[in-house]
Amino acid sequence: MPRRAETILTDTAIRKLRPAAQRYEVRDASRPGFGVRVELDGRKVFFQRFGPRGERRLTLGPYSRAFGLAKARAAADKARADHADGRDPIDAKQEHRRAERAEREARKAARQGRPAPGTFADLALRYLRDARRRRRERSVHEDERKLRVEVLSGWGARRVGEIRRADVLRLIEDSRERGGVCSNRTLALVRAVFQYAVDREELDANPALRIPRRYLYAEQPRERVLTRDELRAILAVVDELGPIVGGAFRMILATAQRPGEVLRMQWDEIGRDEGGAYWQLADSVAKTGRGHRIPLSRPALAVLDTLRPLTGSTPWVFASPSPRGEGPMRWLWHPAKRLRQRSGIADVTPHDLRRTAATLMGERGVRPDVIERVLNHTPAKIARTYNRAAYDAEKRQALTILGDLIEALARGDADRSNVLRLA
Repeated sequence: MPRRAETILTDTAIRKLRPAAQRYEVRDASRPGFGVRVELDGRKVFFQRFGPRGERRLTLGPYSRAFGLAKARAAADKARADHADGRDPIDAKQEHRRAERAEREARKAARQGRPAPGTFADLALRYLRDARRRRRERSVHEDERKLRVEVLSGWGARRVGEIRRADVLRLIEDSRERGGVCSNRTLALVRAVFQYAVDREELDANPALRIPRRYLYAEQPRERVLTRDELRAILAVVDELGPIVGGAFRMILATAQRPGEVLRMQWDEIGRDEGGAYWQLADSVAKTGRGHRIPLSRPALAVLDTLRPLTGSTPWVFASPSPRGEGPMRWLWHPAKRLRQRSGIADVTPHDLRRTAATLMGERGVRPDVIERVLNHTPAKIARTYNRAAYDAEKRQALTILGDLIEALARGDADRSNVLRLA
């Protein structure tokens, strides 16, 4: 920027300055780096420059009756004194502007009923919105619930850049007291949220990375398999939970499918071919991303017959029984608690029914590879590439064996597990 010769500035001299073809500066000979800039429209703006060549400029304010030369010189003197003491007046002014802008945005967000920009609640909201474009709604809904229950109550209003690793460690410790494995899931979720900000260059580093192992909960794979007596006790009381909830538990046991997949069963996925009735699990619902056909045994068909008058007018077999509910049931946590209370069987989860079903089929002589196909486990790469067999007949025989055993247990028949039917 053009600079005219230094001179001792006066109010009269400043008023006489006129705009030129380009803006220019006039330095004050009485103070190093201090001067006035004349803009193209004739405005005069005071400044203070810093650095060996004056490359950094602090704008002090426009010349006016309220802010004349004396006040500008006083402001410049203070800025130079701060700079000499190691404080950067330019950074301080920029930070002040950022704080004012953040405050304005926070007030605007509050009026609109949304989180303030820059807070963890705002970041979490944008993370979930992005996740919905790439992941199943059921999975995103669980992330949303976990953030609301575990994280946002403490971090929601905090600025993202202010959250440190110490905060993450405290969060993990608090979560571990409520439930061991839950702390690991919470850590994985907040790590993903912070990484979303890092990838967008809104955050320099992820404070949830490289957490020492001693802070993590040592998970043990769950191997709970129900005994036949426990199954009898559950089958005797499961219908007391209501036809929809009880039917969901029965369908998990009868099909050996994942609880979340069973809850999203739709009526138009039920069909029949020359082999009999089946349920076509969609790729979009299957945890593996690979749907498959599940033959339906008599116990599974009995559940459908019970529910058709109740939910047949909706797309969902296990439509939400809540008066406000739309869509399928989402979770079986609370019903599982009631099932434990009514049956007297401690420590039973919906997924235990799937594991128990697989075990029962194995005890009755069903081949392991057939059981894996029933469970819809992802096969090894070579098998996935070269073996395209659907195993429909084998799966139907395996689930028929399982269905016969479930009916026998429900009737209270004596256990005849020594009689094997090979699939």
